[in-house]
Amino acid sequence: MAELDHPKISVKRQAELLNVNRTSLYREVQAHQEREENIQIMHAIDAIYTDMPFFGYWRMTAKLREKGFNVNRKRVRRLMRLMGIHGISVDGT
Repeated sequence: MAELDHPKISVKRQAELLNVNRTSLYREVQAHQEREENIQIMHAIDAIYTDMPFFGYWRMTAKLREKGFNVNRKRVRRLMRLMGIHGISVDGT
């Protein structure tokens, strides 16, 4: 695939050679890179979710804040969606 920091071939030229839009190269690289802080949060989400799979992103956010993570509900929702998990309803609805 393309190397954004290639010393000799520009990103524009690489996109031309691959016959793709330059923006698609940036999008693909960004999709695979997650910040270390988010990875730590995702590990914490996984641990909490294993014990309490009925937690949605609101309760998960509260629990993460109790554990000292500085997160908001939008971030937690995005990470849970990225992980493919969601709260399980306990009352059958």
